[in-house]
Amino acid sequence: MQAAQPQALRYGVAVAATAVILLVSLAASPLVERIPSIPFFSAVAISAWFGGFGPALVASVLAVLAVDYFFVDPVYALNPEDPSDVISLVAFLLIAIVISYLNVHLRNARDRAEAAHAQAELAVRSRDDFIATVVHDLRTPLTSIKGYAQFMARGEPYNQRAVAVILQQADRMGRLLTDLGDVSQLRAGQLPLRRAQVDLVPLAHDSIDQARALSSKHAIRLEAPKAPIEGWWDRDRLVQVLENLLANAIKYSPTGGEIMVRIESIGEEVKVSVQDQGPGIPREALPHLFDRFYRVEASARSTTGLGLGLYIAKSFVEAHGGRIWVESKGPGQGSTFAFTLPCRQAEAKSDASGGSRVGLVRRGE
Repeated sequence: MQAAQPQALRYGVAVAATAVILLVSLAASPLVERIPSIPFFSAVAISAWFGGFGPALVASVLAVLAVDYFFVDPVYALNPEDPSDVISLVAFLLIAIVISYLNVHLRNARDRAEAAHAQAELAVRSRDDFIATVVHDLRTPLTSIKGYAQFMARGEPYNQRAVAVILQQADRMGRLLTDLGDVSQLRAGQLPLRRAQVDLVPLAHDSIDQARALSSKHAIRLEAPKAPIEGWWDRDRLVQVLENLLANAIKYSPTGGEIMVRIESIGEEVKVSVQDQGPGIPREALPHLFDRFYRVEASARSTTGLGLGLYIAKSFVEAHGGRIWVESKGPGQGSTFAFTLPCRQAEAKSDASGGSRVGLVRRGE
């Protein structure tokens, strides 16, 4: 609160509060003549509460000067003659400093309490929104499954479309539950990473074939070298990363268009990018896209999802020692998600067992 106030304003309040108390004290001098410093404690308290310790200290010094100049003999001079007056002024200054510290400490404590309360309310709202989204995303496929199951239960002839929809919606529920399980394990630092020698090109072909089954409106193309691009990676986790990025590209470009997947070797790394022709991403949303549960506000109303896919993809890529990012020139410009992976051939050779290596995706990685 104090930091939000301009510095000149905070110190101006200290000067103004001291001046007002001085004027009031001069007007009521017969009443405050014996202990003229007492009213100035209010100016110190106001300055500390509004401006912090610095303005309160200024108010304390101004108050000492005002009391000395206007109320302590000889008046209209900054030269107290009685030692008791000097002691009184010093005592006032020390007490004023203590009051300033206590007021600032109390204000900071109150601000922290308000911030904690606001954070707790935000957490509760986020939890409620999350539960509502999970319920919605589970209810939708369940409704389809139940409807087609009832159709089949009535003894209707075999319907291939009904079976296909049931399987498709069951897969959707499975992906949702897998994402929730992965997030839980990521948070606990217990998600295993099983490395083995993997060729990224056929992996990408498989993921693209899966993505093509999700949409007939999109043309998904792959640009990749003919030679193998191999590394010491967890194949299943990389499949999740690529399928998340492809599903994201399909979801956020509902009118169709081309989706381009590129794989290229860059020195000791391999780069994979997924470019779509969707609505693009606002600049202010770019830093938050990989946050857990984050969804761009403009698209959250028209698309389903928990906002976990990119968070999981980022965690898996970083666990491999890579990095992931997004580029978009703005609304209507499409977007490109890209990630890099280190080609660590040496790790495969150093694995004495010749099998898969198991690591953990640590929290915060």
